[in-house]
Amino acid sequence: MTSTDRPDGLFAETAYLFRHALLRDAAYGLQLPGDRAPLHAIALELLEQLCGGRPPMPELGQVDSYAAHASDTIAPELAAHCAGASGGVELDPVRRLYLYRAARHSDANYLHEEAAKRYQAFADAASATERPFGLLAAGLSARNLFHNDLAARMFAGALEGFQAAGNARGTALAKAAMADMLRDVGHSDRAEQLLNEAAASFAELGDAVSTNRMRSSLAIVFWRTDRQAKAEQEFLACIETARAQGNQRADRVATMNLAGLYMSQGKRDAAERLWNEALKMHREAGDQVYSGIALGNLANLYSETGRVDLAESVFAQALELQRATGNRRSQGLTLGNLSRHYQRLKQPDRATGAMLEAIAILREIGDRHALAISQGSLATLAHQAGRLKEAASLFEECLAVLEEFKDSRYAGINLCDYALLKATMGDVAAAGAMWRKGHSQLLDAGDSVWAEHYVATMRRACSDHGLPPFDQEHSL
Repeated sequence: MTSTDRPDGLFAETAYLFRHALLRDAAYGLQLPGDRAPLHAIALELLEQLCGGRPPMPELGQVDSYAAHASDTIAPELAAHCAGASGGVELDPVRRLYLYRAARHSDANYLHEEAAKRYQAFADAASATERPFGLLAAGLSARNLFHNDLAARMFAGALEGFQAAGNARGTALAKAAMADMLRDVGHSDRAEQLLNEAAASFAELGDAVSTNRMRSSLAIVFWRTDRQAKAEQEFLACIETARAQGNQRADRVATMNLAGLYMSQGKRDAAERLWNEALKMHREAGDQVYSGIALGNLANLYSETGRVDLAESVFAQALELQRATGNRRSQGLTLGNLSRHYQRLKQPDRATGAMLEAIAILREIGDRHALAISQGSLATLAHQAGRLKEAASLFEECLAVLEEFKDSRYAGINLCDYALLKATMGDVAAAGAMWRKGHSQLLDAGDSVWAEHYVATMRRACSDHGLPPFDQEHSL
């Protein structure tokens, strides 16, 4: 068609604007196959011009190499025009560019499911050397959705591809991704082995930034397997190195994790200071995901320290950000902490509602560790409501998973709570032994705050039941 001027200032092309996808497809089908390729090429050229030209290909495997471009919102359409322009042969590299940028755009906007599919599409179209990067990115997006089975397949494919290509750095990246997933599903030993292998590879390659990132990941493994002193040492070293490197992302992530470690040890003042430091850095970086996580942690701390109004305000801020960014795991954790907040306020109905919502999310995403902790909290609510058999069943499920994950701190908390249930059910001998075991685990985990809390709680419960305190032989 050619443009023809009209008295009303409109162009003839406006008469052909398609108001429905079916009409567009029907019109497309009327074009002869031989005529379509040049039309695709013209459309590609015009759209690229409208967007300011063709964007660069981000460096594969580099998180910070992507910069937004005007064409990103229509990248899937541009990839389709490349495929149709000349049988996809001449424009294959351009098609891969737009497939990858479409995936990165979805990733940057927290559209994890869409990103996973688009990374897979890029991997399917990519060369042998590029394909593992697409699989690795697809696996990371699947991990954001807690689709661990899919993530495991993607990571295994990426690792195989990198090894076949002799790509040492890619191999280390794939091992690190697999390790983080294995750690979160309870395979800490294998995770530690893979992280050590990845760290050694990065060090050999002279990649000090990635080596330090492995150190931070190892610190989380140490924390979750009750090597708390070693975890603290590694987090502090990671922060110092990140600051020397000018790597703010590594600094703020390790700072937030160190705050979590201190919170688990009852060092609330130190935890609050570090979480606020991390939150400030997250906001300066425009990182809404980590801002939402930090706010959720601070809300829980404010609740535990009796700042009720502040806690509820920050809980609301955290949940708003977590929902906006699609961070389902943090949303589930925050709802669980909100439930515990309502428990402290003696609001059982609101506590139960929030906990059931948290459990539904955590079960949906497959986070067995967080789900077990939430089931323990629901067990306590069931005990308080007089549903003793339900409470006992929930505690048994909870403790089995926590033992599998080697989480002695939360196991200690739930053993103490289960002991109080046993006392209510009249099984005094089991209650005493269970409480002493749980209390000992809390002390071993370095959490004196919760250890003291459970001494006071136990003594009140024993007094109510006319029983001698369970700690007569084991004092603080």
